[in-house]
Amino acid sequence: MYAIKYYYFCHKSINKLTMIRTFNLGIFLIIILGFISYSCKKNTNDSPDNLNNQTELQNPTTPLYPFPADASVDQILITLSWTACTDPQGDAVVYDLYLGNNSNPQLFASGITEATYEISILQANTTYYWKVVAKDQQGNTTQSNVWNFRTSQYTGSGTISDPRDNHSYQYQQIGDKVWLKENISLETTSGSYFYNNDAIYSEYGRLYDFETAKSVCPQGWHIPSEEEWMRTINYLGGTTVAGGKMREQGTSHWNVNPTETDNSSSFTALAGGLKTNTNFINIGYEASFWSSTEGASSATYFSIDHIDSDIQKKFTFKSYGMSVRCVKD
Repeated sequence: MYAIKYYYFCHKSINKLTMIRTFNLGIFLIIILGFISYSCKKNTNDSPDNLNNQTELQNPTTPLYPFPADASVDQILITLSWTACTDPQGDAVVYDLYLGNNSNPQLFASGITEATYEISILQANTTYYWKVVAKDQQGNTTQSNVWNFRTSQYTGSGTISDPRDNHSYQYQQIGDKVWLKENISLETTSGSYFYNNDAIYSEYGRLYDFETAKSVCPQGWHIPSEEEWMRTINYLGGTTVAGGKMREQGTSHWNVNPTETDNSSSFTALAGGLKTNTNFINIGYEASFWSSTEGASSATYFSIDHIDSDIQKKFTFKSYGMSVRCVKD
């Protein structure tokens, strides 16, 4: 009897001990498996591919949609632009601009805060390559493709010849437009005049009525519209200051030389006056230029006078005579 009880007690103790050991082993295995799982997950997260993905998620978005468009030609421009970039962490984004004459452009400007950059006059007939690198405050970067454009042969300044009378005219890029720096002097069978019908005033160019004026620009050039005039005027600072930047300095063709005059645009406006239906007036005091914008009986012209730095938009009869400046098509 005692043997049976002893056996039962011992067997029960052994089973209990076995259960405890089994339980402890299970806990141990769970801990080991959990550790292995965590290690594998950590190793997966630390893999090069995953680290690259994490880095990419921190980078700013890519600069896209360049202006001028990639591979465009015959460009006369002052400003490059691209899409503004955003940062996943909300950091401010700045840009580095790379620009040059080969497909591996060098750093041209850094720390640009807007998705646009005004550049100085470029060389004519030249292909330029450029790219943009977006940077956030943590130093993460994303770069655009390398884009390119080719400038017009009229970029900057130069001289053309009008084959109709072999007269040569100088031109000058002002903003994104190219202007002749001289008044047109082509003689026509009607509708054109020297001031007072006297050739001694030929250096001012001729005065043309509106209908005649529309046909006197050389091939590839035209009378600027009101919008084109205003585009250049606004580039030069607006109507209150642009006149002084467009007017020739000195008193060779102006009776006075206001202090606001510097001709910094190289437009070189001359005070050729104008012709009404009955008289020639204001030579030495006013430069008056037709635009192509017209109404039924009148047309818009732009006037620079001798008093201040203004340039004013005005309207007058199409029969009046005004100077003509041409802009490149």
